[in-house]
Amino acid sequence: THNNIRYDTLSVNNQFVFDPTRSNIFSYRENIIAGYIAYRQKIGKFQMNAGVRFESTQSISDAVTIDSVVSRNYLKWLPSFGANYSSNQSNEWSISYSRKITRPVFSQLNPFRSYFSPLNYWIGNPYLLPSLTSQIKATYRYKNWITSFTLGKESDVMTRYPVYNPETNVLQYLGTNLPYRKFASLEINFPLKIMKWWNVSSQLAGYYNYEFRPYLEEVFALAVYNYEIRLNQVFTLPEGYTINLFASYESKTGNSLYIIKPRYAVDLSVQKFWLDNKLN
Repeated sequence: THNNIRYDTLSVNNQFVFDPTRSNIFSYRENIIAGYIAYRQKIGKFQMNAGVRFESTQSISDAVTIDSVVSRNYLKWLPSFGANYSSNQSNEWSISYSRKITRPVFSQLNPFRSYFSPLNYWIGNPYLLPSLTSQIKATYRYKNWITSFTLGKESDVMTRYPVYNPETNVLQYLGTNLPYRKFASLEINFPLKIMKWWNVSSQLAGYYNYEFRPYLEEVFALAVYNYEIRLNQVFTLPEGYTINLFASYESKTGNSLYIIKPRYAVDLSVQKFWLDNKLN
């Protein structure tokens, strides 16, 4: 990727002049060599799969405007494992482990001001590191009811943090890597057929997030709990009509710096079919 953005600023004599403080030339090149090996074995009602993937990354970013070149060369091993057991058609247990890598994208690396307003913008950070996430997931299925539990940890979490200048009223968001965050979730999905023409799909989810966040001269480390409820109802009516009513609610949530108020949404749609369901 190659980015060359020129800013012209209106001067006091009503002439646009080149603005070197906002203009930006940034190029980024990334080469990835990857390979994996996988193994699968099934013994009766028990099935196991395991694998490991390696990814070798070479990257170089060149922020010409600020004369900053960052070159990286790293190798990551990403193992995975899964086991599944079905006692019968109605009951199934599974457990899995995985380790994944997330690399910063161009916009996160480019040290260029992207404006939301004249006094509010974010700037990329070419020194960002990729994040690594390790997680374990256990799932139980009874017929169409599914319950899953996830537990994990992410290191070098990529995020943005605000810096406010009270003298100029400028609010800028800068990119950084947090040391780590821990997370967990419990989800339950279950369908209900109340009547022949009335089907309900429900999802209940609870979340836990613990984020270790150094910020300016302080460290914030908070445990945040929240939950979500999603309810989708489908009414199949005569004359080719289908009504869909979806409702969702999320409790108060946030992270170490922000509190997000509870949110809800309700969507209603009506669908009509013609020509043997070929047109709707």
